[in-house]
Amino acid sequence: MFRHVAEAKDTAARSQIEMLGAALDAYRLDNGRYPTTRCAAALGGSLLLGFCPRKTTGPSPRKTAGYRSAPRLSMLRSEPQPDPERTPMPAQLSPKDLWRFRKRMIAGSCRTSARRVQGFTLIEILVVIVVIAVLATLVAPNVFQHVAEAKDTAARSQVEMLGAALDAYRLDNGRYPTTEQGLAALWREPASDPRARNWRGPYLRKDVPPDPWRQPYIYKCPGDVNANGYDLVSYGADGKPGGTGDDADILSWK
Repeated sequence: MFRHVAEAKDTAARSQIEMLGAALDAYRLDNGRYPTTRCAAALGGSLLLGFCPRKTTGPSPRKTAGYRSAPRLSMLRSEPQPDPERTPMPAQLSPKDLWRFRKRMIAGSCRTSARRVQGFTLIEILVVIVVIAVLATLVAPNVFQHVAEAKDTAARSQVEMLGAALDAYRLDNGRYPTTEQGLAALWREPASDPRARNWRGPYLRKDVPPDPWRQPYIYKCPGDVNANGYDLVSYGADGKPGGTGDDADILSWK
């Protein structure tokens, strides 16, 4: 809010300076010169509004040049207003001094604008860091929990998919692949004994994938648990048997 107020004041000051400059230029066009320094009313407003003081020591405006003294033909619609920053405007200025005053006002406004666009303070940066840290503390556990659940679900889905492919292999060849042949027998025909009698693969759309933790699935046939079938296991995030949470094993028989 304060930034918008400062910008509005800066814009108003620039507009008033331009307005006074245009009025002074119009005065010069009508009278052949700018108001003199001793004509204090030039910046007080009465001269530009159409009334020239009677007691002036400098040359009077040339009425033959078309000086408009009637209030209805004034060069300003109202008395000049003080600038928004409450900077007092000198009562007596020559055209040269007026030009310097205008340049000083514009330079001051530019410096004010430059101060407004400076970066954040150290306290503001620290506050933002603290807020981000608090949000991370609250959100991170939920995010990691969902990631772990997604990997567990993906591993179980892959075990089911590989189990369906192994069942299809058994229907065609009368037995499951041996431990030595491994899951690769689902993608390409095994070359080792016992040879597949009626291999109609590949039984997968692409090569055997690793588990979601980038570890190979453990395949045994005959299995330690299923002596007449196979054991298919993923050891979870730690890659070791056992464990809980992310490290829990994914088993084909459970």
